[in-house]
Amino acid sequence: MMINFMLIGFLAALSAAVFYSESGSVNPNDGSLFELWAITAVVLGGTKLAGGAGSIVSTLGGVIAIQLLRKGLGYIGAGTETVNLVIGLILIAVLFLDRQLNIKAKEELKV
Repeated sequence: MMINFMLIGFLAALSAAVFYSESGSVNPNDGSLFELWAITAVVLGGTKLAGGAGSIVSTLGGVIAIQLLRKGLGYIGAGTETVNLVIGLILIAVLFLDRQLNIKAKEELKV
């Protein structure tokens, strides 16, 4: 467990160094909403938030889908707020769909 935390901390520090290597300055608001993108990509990839299901390949598919959506909306001229709104709406829709599928699966197990 300790090795996992050390590895995650090292990778976080490495990603911060790479992220800021070109800019030369740090803004405290950099990286805001990255967690929204990450959660949406993981849930879109099929990982259950309650745990127990998911894979790296499906998560990679969710990441690719979110990045294509972000870049595509940026390409057509959508603002940052619009992109974040669309990603948030997708997250809500996927969570709602996941909840409905879980309710149906529980009902089928009872019968």
